[in-house]
Amino acid sequence: MPHAPHPDRKFPSEQYEAVLDGVAERVAGRKPRRVLELGVGTCALTRRLLARMPGVTLVGVDLASGTVQRATAAVPAIELFQHDLTTLPLPPETAGCDVAAATFLLHELPDEQQLGLLAYLLGESLREGGACVVGDVCVPGIAESHLALDVFVPKAEALGLHVESEQVGAYAAVLVVSGAG
Repeated sequence: MPHAPHPDRKFPSEQYEAVLDGVAERVAGRKPRRVLELGVGTCALTRRLLARMPGVTLVGVDLASGTVQRATAAVPAIELFQHDLTTLPLPPETAGCDVAAATFLLHELPDEQQLGLLAYLLGESLREGGACVVGDVCVPGIAESHLALDVFVPKAEALGLHVESEQVGAYAAVLVVSGAG
């Protein structure tokens, strides 16, 4: 049975914006020329990335064709592809990015697919030295329907990945995942 949230924890409304800003700041701090956004959705992250990095090339992937159509109309600066992120490889047009970014997406995938996607991105898709910057639901001590860092980090490290994480309030974290070397 899922744990009830503590009454003084407010999510996503208060932490949602902080997570989006945290991911956008970390992506911009890497000074990428080309960014892959996974699960574009409402374009909330897309807009933040473009605001912080006006000259960046943005490539996006989303599962829903309607989302791809709406996002393309709303933010024509992004090149979007419809693709199921549980099916690898990704479209060839998404390769060669410096950074992959995602918000509130990874926890939707089973553990092995989370790690499989990140390992694929770092080993096959992103440029050498690339990183994945992820903001997601992460409640310490609660694994149901959340990204459980106490499980995720050791499994990632066993695959040769390095994970830096910063808790954002009670319900979320921003992760930077890179190759161990």
